[in-house]
Amino acid sequence: MIAAASLASPVSSLSPQQLDKTKAAAKQFEGVFISEMMSHMFEGVGTDPMFGGGQGEQMFHSLLVQEYGKKMAEGQGIGIADQLQKVMIKMQEQKG
Repeated sequence: MIAAASLASPVSSLSPQQLDKTKAAAKQFEGVFISEMMSHMFEGVGTDPMFGGGQGEQMFHSLLVQEYGKKMAEGQGIGIADQLQKVMIKMQEQKG
């Protein structure tokens, strides 16, 4: 895992709190992205009529997919968060 401070340039104007915020935002974005991909993946999957289905499952299915995305992003994810954080840091340093 790459530390947030190592992503910034040696003469970074960003504080550790700003680096932590960019990391959290990047992870959150990756979680939403993964959830969106997974929701499309689950569209073709039917439910077992004997043990599943119904209004309750329909209501909570999207929440389950969102949690899957969050958990995957909390781990190693798929690499979007690291790249996005680098871009966000560069953009913030150029502003400052």
